[in-house]
Amino acid sequence: MSPTTSHQEACQFVTSDHTAQLCLRIVLWLEGLASEDLDSEKKVRGTHVGSYLPSSGVWHRTQRFLKKKNDDPAIVHHLDFDAPTREAAQLLSDDKKQDELLLEDIWTLLRAGRLEEACELCRSAGQAWRAATLCPFGGWTSFLLLKLCIRMERHEHYRQLNWKVALDTNCVFGNGHHIVLQSCGLVSLIMSITKDLSAVAWGRVGDLLARYDTVGVRTKKIAEQDGGKYEMAVYALQCSNLKRLMPVCTDWESACWAMAKSWLDVQVDLDLTRFQQSRLEEKQYADDMNGASNQAISPSIGPENWPYHVLDQQPRDIRSLLQKLHSSENVHEAVSRSCREQHRQIEMNLMVGDIANLLDLLWSWVSPSEDDHNISRSICDPQLIRFGAHVVLVLRYLLDDEMKDAFNEKLVNVGDLILHMYAIFLFSKQQEELVGIYASQLSRHRCIDLFVEMMEHRLNSREKLEKTEKKLHTKDLSAVARGRAENLRARGVPGCADNFAIMSYSIHVKYKLFLSAIEYLPFSSEDKSKASFEDIIESRVLSRSRQTNPAKHDKDLSDVAEQHRLQSLQKAMVIQWLCFTPPSTIPDFEIISAKLLIRALIHSNTLFREFALISMWRVPKLPIGAHKVLGFLAEPLKQPKDTLLSFEDLEVSENLEEFEDWREYYSCDATYRNWLEIELKNASVSPIGLSSEEKDRAIAVAGETLSSSLSLLLSISDFVLLLKYVMSFGMKGLFGLTEVLKKGFRSEQLNLFTLPRTHYCFDQLVIVNSETVAKPLSHEVGLGEDVGEERPWLNAALNSLYDDTEHIYLELHATAMLCLPSGECVVPDATLCTALTSALYSSVSEEDVLKRQLLVKVTTSSTNNYYIEVALRCVAVSGDGLGFHEANDGGILATVMAAGFKAGELNRFQAGVTMEISRLDAWYSDEDGSVGSPATYIVRGLCRRCCLPEIILRCMQVSISLAEAGDRLDHHDQLIELVASSESGMLQLFSQHQLQEFLLFERECVLSKMELEEEHPEADG
Repeated sequence: MSPTTSHQEACQFVTSDHTAQLCLRIVLWLEGLASEDLDSEKKVRGTHVGSYLPSSGVWHRTQRFLKKKNDDPAIVHHLDFDAPTREAAQLLSDDKKQDELLLEDIWTLLRAGRLEEACELCRSAGQAWRAATLCPFGGWTSFLLLKLCIRMERHEHYRQLNWKVALDTNCVFGNGHHIVLQSCGLVSLIMSITKDLSAVAWGRVGDLLARYDTVGVRTKKIAEQDGGKYEMAVYALQCSNLKRLMPVCTDWESACWAMAKSWLDVQVDLDLTRFQQSRLEEKQYADDMNGASNQAISPSIGPENWPYHVLDQQPRDIRSLLQKLHSSENVHEAVSRSCREQHRQIEMNLMVGDIANLLDLLWSWVSPSEDDHNISRSICDPQLIRFGAHVVLVLRYLLDDEMKDAFNEKLVNVGDLILHMYAIFLFSKQQEELVGIYASQLSRHRCIDLFVEMMEHRLNSREKLEKTEKKLHTKDLSAVARGRAENLRARGVPGCADNFAIMSYSIHVKYKLFLSAIEYLPFSSEDKSKASFEDIIESRVLSRSRQTNPAKHDKDLSDVAEQHRLQSLQKAMVIQWLCFTPPSTIPDFEIISAKLLIRALIHSNTLFREFALISMWRVPKLPIGAHKVLGFLAEPLKQPKDTLLSFEDLEVSENLEEFEDWREYYSCDATYRNWLEIELKNASVSPIGLSSEEKDRAIAVAGETLSSSLSLLLSISDFVLLLKYVMSFGMKGLFGLTEVLKKGFRSEQLNLFTLPRTHYCFDQLVIVNSETVAKPLSHEVGLGEDVGEERPWLNAALNSLYDDTEHIYLELHATAMLCLPSGECVVPDATLCTALTSALYSSVSEEDVLKRQLLVKVTTSSTNNYYIEVALRCVAVSGDGLGFHEANDGGILATVMAAGFKAGELNRFQAGVTMEISRLDAWYSDEDGSVGSPATYIVRGLCRRCCLPEIILRCMQVSISLAEAGDRLDHHDQLIELVASSESGMLQLFSQHQLQEFLLFERECVLSKMELEEEHPEADG
């Protein structure tokens, strides 16, 4: 049904016409910005327009001039408002200047869309007639804009825009305009371009041709008389005469507003002329049908009857509008120059809806140079990159999928690059807590790469930070860290203060990065297109921490052990990411905390195995990597384990048990190295020069070393023998008893034991003065919880996931360096790799090689020429890969690899050369070589083969030291019984060379004891 009024027709036209909607939005956007500027100016100056008296509008100076009968042809002779135009004369200069100021203020208000305020200003200045010329149809335009704004605010998309505008109110370009606020408002243009917004209203419009004629003639006469430019612009705006309008538009926003408003008025008026023509035709048809008198239809009032110069000045589309801003002869030079500014190019691309080109522009402005890949580099224009990131987010969240189809690929790819750059910028400015907001919007691989890069940068930056901050005297450290540094420095330890502050600062920064990832990313996700925290940690950070990276080695390559110590520390630092406490505000806080701890235990055990195999050297230096891991996990393991144990997963309990085994092992190892350090210091001094305190301390530490080692080696059933042995040291052995009590035993196993005549008090364990004491010991005396069945250290006797009927393979891969007994590295080549392959084959019988289809491959590492890659593969059989692994020694692959780790065990190879492990993995595989689940029992068995014999040999070494110090007890007898016992299974773990060393140690112990008896025969009695 046809609309009955011009008002309804205008509304329907703007509702259905995409170009008219777009023009209207541009006008509203630019008027809104101008209005905000006026409000800001009013807050500063108190007003945004001049003040005019009612009498100022009647040109009283000219009036007085005329009353004096002055006859000047250049001055008007009448005072009606048309006199200057009709008489082609001027007002007096003061009145003319006053009029120009008034018209400038009227233009300012019209530019801000404040038509009613402009009319009120005219009335207050005594020029009500001018107000009538501004609102020829009763002010319908003002009503239109108000109604339009109300409808837009109710629209769903417009409401969504409100929060987008607040993304970054501080993003300001040099000209002072809030570009984010402007361009976020401009994003509504995109919705108009995609024709997704609902209809907009328009006001009642009548026949406007007369207005164009009247106002156009007045504008022309004003121009011919060299009238005021603002008066000309005010009336040119009424008739869309851009030629007369553009001279006052000296900035981009005003020029764009003038063109858009003029074009919009012309579009609506043209539609109304067509509407009026159709109504006349319908009326004529109705009259003919009713037999009314036939009247001629009035001539067409279509576009051909419009002033040609008005239509000719209008743009044909949005692109031509912007092109006129660039190069039109009527446009001010400043406007054309502004078109080349970055924020104007952004706005113009949004206006035409060229999102793809906008993204390309943003990326070209913020992208780094090709040779700049430093994650912490300084970004020269942070406001621009911040704005670009927010534009990407607005486009992604504001537009529907259907709208984004045209530029979706560009929005994903280039948008990710811009977001990635902004995340790096935040990281470089130590704003890690904000990184997750933007990184979470990236595609999966980019998000993972970004967090991995940042995490590795923080792991590797501690040394650089320490050097820098020492030079700056902790100038750039956080306030808390700096305060701690000053406190420690005041106590006389400046170096410690700096180190402590640096460490605190480093941990604080890493924790912020951890929070950023755990808060804004899902912990785990089934959506393969989005990254999760688990993806970052599991697939990248933990795995990459174990990779062998190319390193700069000294030319002599003389200290492989020290290099591996330092590398182990780098590997250990990654555990800290899993030991941070997540915020309690995240969903499933307790479950996520437990999962982090489980993952930390699993990876720690993997590292412990590798660290143990590179810490076989009998030197005082501690394996710093292992102790760093123990330090990280000390606090998390103190927390209640209810949630942890609630996971019905055998792997959780197995890893907890293995962790406790490794904690006990490295405690033993640390005690031994402490003794070794004391022994070496004492050896550098003549026996006469040692004090009795130093000798007693060496003996006490030796006793502690033996007791802690035996607590690891002996089974539960041997505890009575162990306690007798420990107490034989008297007070010196009590300290070593601590390690025994930590392990925990069933109280009924300790009902009766024999002790020498002494009186001790150890915590709640009381041993009274008696030859024989019968005293039941229970949980109350500090012996811990029951441990149930006997479990050997680092138990590898596990059930396989596969039964005896399956055909499956076992694989073991290792990355290692070849090392001489002196500690010097041997640079591998093809000949050496071939010789090592042959030597590893010879470590087992030919029958086993054929039966198990053993394959050995040794090559030079592709990432580091100083390393070799060893790959072993064989068929799984019952007891080794299938069913229950009763041997508890890792099977044939562990046997082959152990031969390479133990000095002197490789036949047909260079004497004394061993492999120093860097990475070790074992898993099941199928016939095609596809990797399956981990074969943990192989690596555990390999560690048992290497670690347990080494502990026994160290105990023998300590026993010799005690014998030389005058201790008459046969400490080594228990060790001999342990190795010889078929139940312990220790003998099969020893290699031929280790057995020879064991016998040599035993011989030396016996000789030392015999010498002692010869020197002090009276002590035997």
